[in-house]
Amino acid sequence: MKGLIVNDFYGDAASFGEGRRMMEEVCGVPVLGVVPHLELRLEDEDALPGAATLTRDALAALVPEGMSAEDFQAAQFDLLADELEKSLDTDALMAILEGGAE
Repeated sequence: MKGLIVNDFYGDAASFGEGRRMMEEVCGVPVLGVVPHLELRLEDEDALPGAATLTRDALAALVPEGMSAEDFQAAQFDLLADELEKSLDTDALMAILEGGAE
């Protein structure tokens, strides 16, 4: 394990400083970012079926009139990408992905 990413964080990530410090101390690796909870409309890929599962059919009903399902999905992924870029230490993440981080 080279780093941690806290995902789906409710609240202000700036208030997570002590939690971040504790995680880094216990795990011995850096926290690379704190991703906030996002209200994205993306198909649930690995969720158990149930009333709250966002299926492809359920998503189709959320697409604004005049927009294709593909454009809607692309816009949702753009929102996710923008938030990840803001929330993650992308330089440290790239160093890990390139095998340069110890």
